[in-house]
Amino acid sequence: MDLNITTNIKSIQRGLSKTAKRQVPFAIATTLTKLAFEAMQQEKQQAPKYLDRPTPFTVKGFRYKKANKRNLMSVVYIDGGSSSRSYMNFAIEGGISRPKKSALVHPAKNSKLNKYGNLPRNYVKKALANKSKFFSGIPKGMTGDESSGIWQRYGPKRNQRIRMVAQWRKSRGYQAKFPFYEITGDVVFGRANAIFNKQLAYAMATAR
Repeated sequence: MDLNITTNIKSIQRGLSKTAKRQVPFAIATTLTKLAFEAMQQEKQQAPKYLDRPTPFTVKGFRYKKANKRNLMSVVYIDGGSSSRSYMNFAIEGGISRPKKSALVHPAKNSKLNKYGNLPRNYVKKALANKSKFFSGIPKGMTGDESSGIWQRYGPKRNQRIRMVAQWRKSRGYQAKFPFYEITGDVVFGRANAIFNKQLAYAMATAR
């Protein structure tokens, strides 16, 4: 997921002096870079407003690429690995996630979640490794996909009970909730002129 920030250099150069025209590519490149940086910072600041307890890993995933005089384009994008990009793609665009091989794991009523509202890292792997207390599947006497998950045995052996600690799902629906494009767009349209005028003035003052 990325957003390119570009401009039309010819339209900017109209009406400028020869000296100013020579400085325009530098001014545009620094402007685009600063816009991308400010947009990235805004994405990070706005993340907790739209996302439910985003992890530091998610917030740090917002990145930017600088523009230069040869390539007058800066980029605001999301990094952090395929899982982070996939999560943010659904947060931005919405849609339905369907795993190609295994099922999706989803927190259940009795799940012990971390402070970000997620299952702890390696929780499923550790639970399935402890076969005396946990098992995966649909318990006897139950039916339906909603009963498919990881179950924990608890209580005395003579009267042992079970409870679901994670649910297996064939798919998961997401609603678009993070205005990635709008946040960057607000920075670009709100700050572009002021930043460019400052960068052009600086370029003119330091021109040789």
